[in-house]
Amino acid sequence: MILKKPSENNLYDSLLSSPSENDTSQQLERSVTESYVNHSEKYLLGNSKNSSRQYYEMYSARLGIMRSAVEEKIKLRWGDVKINRLHELQEEEPCFIIGTLVKRQDLKPSILKELSEENELVPQPVLEKFTSDKDEIILEDELQRIQLKGKINVHELVTGIVCGVKGYEESGGKFFVEEVCFAGVPSSIQPSSLPNEDKFVLFISGLELQNESVFLSLQLLIDYLTGHLGSPSEQSEICNIVRIVIAGNSICGTGKDVPLHEKVRLAKLFDNILAQLSNFCPVDLMPGEFDPSNHVIPQQPLHSCLFPKASKFSFMQSVTNPYEFQLEEKIFIGTSGQNVKDIALFSAINDPIQILENICQWGHLAPSAPETLHNGKKRLLLSIPKFCSTGTCVRVNLKTLEIIPMKFTIIESI
Repeated sequence: MILKKPSENNLYDSLLSSPSENDTSQQLERSVTESYVNHSEKYLLGNSKNSSRQYYEMYSARLGIMRSAVEEKIKLRWGDVKINRLHELQEEEPCFIIGTLVKRQDLKPSILKELSEENELVPQPVLEKFTSDKDEIILEDELQRIQLKGKINVHELVTGIVCGVKGYEESGGKFFVEEVCFAGVPSSIQPSSLPNEDKFVLFISGLELQNESVFLSLQLLIDYLTGHLGSPSEQSEICNIVRIVIAGNSICGTGKDVPLHEKVRLAKLFDNILAQLSNFCPVDLMPGEFDPSNHVIPQQPLHSCLFPKASKFSFMQSVTNPYEFQLEEKIFIGTSGQNVKDIALFSAINDPIQILENICQWGHLAPSAPETLHNGKKRLLLSIPKFCSTGTCVRVNLKTLEIIPMKFTIIESI
């Protein structure tokens, strides 16, 4: 944290002096809210884990659910038009079709391809993206599939999107696209009331304790949140934080092997951090890509045995990834970033905010995972930076939806 320069010189003395009898930094009167509702039960797998399910079943079920939403968008845009199934297409006849996009990419990782390349012992280049000019886009419904061409940007789309397409089938068997229509986000009832005072949710992501350079910035953050740091006016603002969400990759930030004894040490350290935070404020802990949870989305809550100290506090809660909750009539839904990362890998889009905007337009939280997106008319798109590399966390005002970055850095003396 970079402290603001006080307007009066004697403020320096008040910040650095020993606590007085009237000092309330240890007994801050914090805002409370009773409006919290966890909507993530649908992500809990319980004993129903089934690794035999195929993507076809997932995409087929999604198409069945989202077809009506896309049909509604088509009729709002083009009127009461007939929507054909793929087996009903006639050559050169203008029509509307609905289906799931499948992106054919030569550079997409394949276990069979990797095995064949291993046998030839040819070193393969490490790719940052799996897109190329040879990529093709296909639309499939319950019975058939057809390749799309024309006015459609292949490089800004990914597999799994349900959409409507206006165009016609050419004589060569391909479908010429004139326009594309997505499901979008369904509208919902707006909040009936706003909080009487400013209340905040604090989001932190990518602590990555494996990187020891984060320790000092993290300790500054903890001291600030617990009232041991900051001016009286800053402390009064911190009292209005009603929830803290830690969004994944808290212990490790890479898939590289970490010695077991080091993982145990970092887990104990993280337990101490969570205990300090959950002592004064509700904390929701999401698993991330490299945390000790299942790898496939939806990731299940981290087990309480990993955090014996923090688990004793009622404010401590381990949640799923994705995580959806409601607070002060605002609905929050988010992930630890795997969906954004995957979309960036398989498309030409680099900006995470643009990816989030496309997710809303597509109506899918993660096109390659079995989840659709439901939210209100007014949306706030938030991409949280890695704390380990930026020292930044983010406050969201529940009353105004204002975003307030908080940066904690150590300036070394020259």
